[in-house]
Amino acid sequence: MASKNNLLDIKLLFVEDESIVRNSMLTLLKMYVKDIEFAINGKEGYDKFLTYKPDIIITDLKMPIMGGIEMSKKIREIDKSVPIIVTSAFSDVELLQEALLVGVTNYVTKPCDGDKLEYILSEVSEFVIKNKKLNIHLKSNLEQLENKFKEAVMISKTFSIKKLLIDLITELNEKYPKVNYHFLEKTLDYMVAS
Repeated sequence: MASKNNLLDIKLLFVEDESIVRNSMLTLLKMYVKDIEFAINGKEGYDKFLTYKPDIIITDLKMPIMGGIEMSKKIREIDKSVPIIVTSAFSDVELLQEALLVGVTNYVTKPCDGDKLEYILSEVSEFVIKNKKLNIHLKSNLEQLENKFKEAVMISKTFSIKKLLIDLITELNEKYPKVNYHFLEKTLDYMVAS
């Protein structure tokens, strides 16, 4: 069992319609995970997914209003990567195959074995945490590239303006040699210095 200091730093959404199972699983999950939300059916689970943005979802398969497979399909339409772990007291092969086709990450039979659940959660959480770190790193690199691009655009614009001013001064000097274009030359000098 994880101590309070070793709880997994993830957001978990648990979807279960049966209150006795839900309460006992929530008690078990709280031994491993810091931040947990729950829903009582797939529709509520989907709605909470949209607002809560969990790192991992654990869902029952058979529920009223909307089952776990239908909820998972809807989630996969907008998020292909969030791990979904299904739980079921049924060992229906067709149902499990359908769940796999939807893209569930793992399957746990009810009643859930605490050790197995802890193992699955730690494995999936490790993957989630690595992905979060990678995304932070990629976002930082992307921001650096964007800043360099903006800087390059500014230099390019400045270079283009300098060239235009040089061409303009040259043309004006050729056409009107007696006119003083000192102000344009000063602007050009300032741009060259910066």
